[in-house]
Amino acid sequence: MNADTLLKNFEILAEAPGGIDRLREIVLSLAVHGRLLSEWNRKFDTDNELPSEWKLQRLDEVCSYIQRGKGPKYVDRSNCVVVSQKCVQWTGFDISKARFVDEESLGAYGDERFLRNGDILWNSTGTGTVGRTAIYHDSLLYEKVVADSHVTVLRAPNMDSRFLWCWTASPAIQSKINDLTSGTTNQQELNLSSIKSLLVPVPSPAEQHAIVAKVDELMALCDQLEQQQKQRDNLAEKFSRAVVSNG
Repeated sequence: MNADTLLKNFEILAEAPGGIDRLREIVLSLAVHGRLLSEWNRKFDTDNELPSEWKLQRLDEVCSYIQRGKGPKYVDRSNCVVVSQKCVQWTGFDISKARFVDEESLGAYGDERFLRNGDILWNSTGTGTVGRTAIYHDSLLYEKVVADSHVTVLRAPNMDSRFLWCWTASPAIQSKINDLTSGTTNQQELNLSSIKSLLVPVPSPAEQHAIVAKVDELMALCDQLEQQQKQRDNLAEKFSRAVVSNG
């Protein structure tokens, strides 16, 4: 499938059972395989099915920092917080779920451990939570923000963080989550050495920005269609109840 085919069948695909979620997966898959921008007219490398101009680099080559957070010393209130897996949702990053950390304990943290705008947060433990990913956005509410030991931080200053998020969230990576974890069924742990060796498709900065803009546009359309479906379902339920009550 390419961008033109997707757009022509967007609403049809959306109406299928689970169609909205499937559409989001298709958008991300097309994005990280160079097939979302038909106007770029790319030639594809038959070996890796990516545009021939793109590079493939190991994750630890494109990132300046890849590390799990560390166990914090919690307190009831402070000016600094710890990001946990609850903060990392498919709907995005949510700082409101963070807990407070003892400011005196932060002296043991290296400067690299304090979260920076655009860091990718990747949930690293637990069945049903491991693999969830979101982008960290600077919080003006707290002086410093760190991650706990259940979250892996990816920092790639030379890449568009939204494009890197598309890659971590894409079916190409999410379908491999079980292979990238170790431990028992209920104690899955994202294996740091395994993710460091993953190959990341790297377009030019200009193309990364263009792809991200198109992803945002199509995801907004998915959200709109999802809301319309919920409204129709609510109306249908109200109609059904009215018919029963008048029967």
